[in-house]
Amino acid sequence: MIAVLTATTMVNAQDIRYGVRGGLNFSKMKVEEDDDGEISTKRRTDFYLGGFLERKITPDNDKLYGEIGLDYSSQGGSTRENMENKEGNHGEKIKVIANLINLNASLKYEVYKNAFIKGGIYLGYLLSYTMEKNGKSKDLLDDGLIFDFGIPLGAEYNLDNGMFFNLNYNIGLGIFDLEDNPILDRVSIKSRVLQLGVGYKF
Repeated sequence: MIAVLTATTMVNAQDIRYGVRGGLNFSKMKVEEDDDGEISTKRRTDFYLGGFLERKITPDNDKLYGEIGLDYSSQGGSTRENMENKEGNHGEKIKVIANLINLNASLKYEVYKNAFIKGGIYLGYLLSYTMEKNGKSKDLLDDGLIFDFGIPLGAEYNLDNGMFFNLNYNIGLGIFDLEDNPILDRVSIKSRVLQLGVGYKF
């Protein structure tokens, strides 16, 4: 519903503003497997970068806006194997890295002068999804049309010169594909991404 309303608003817009944004990702992942239970990774720090369009939902409402954005996002997490060696140390460190292109649609509401809260939905296309262990990299999902989707929530503060600062929290609801991927048949992968960024509106 949010995506349809936002897209319809943009199509009919005459006074669209556009901008660029970027910042840091603090991400982790939760992996649930049929046989091995659940694994939650530690946070991974990386970055995101993208652009967006925004406009008032109605011309006479100065508080409610629609926004459509496209971002490149690098995220993932790290963990250790559930084992100990002879010295009593934990197993090898494992890093999971996901690189995505995220298409998001949100509604923004001004709660105070130049301060907004927002929420919506996103759809991410996975460019790569790899695991690094012992200096070696492995493709977890192979080739195919594989997507992530979820709910972005956030806050934004705008300066009068066009700059703004934002804080987002993306709640991943799962990864799916348009082909028969045997890994996704038995594994559920969900991401949690905290974003701290800055941007500029033209």
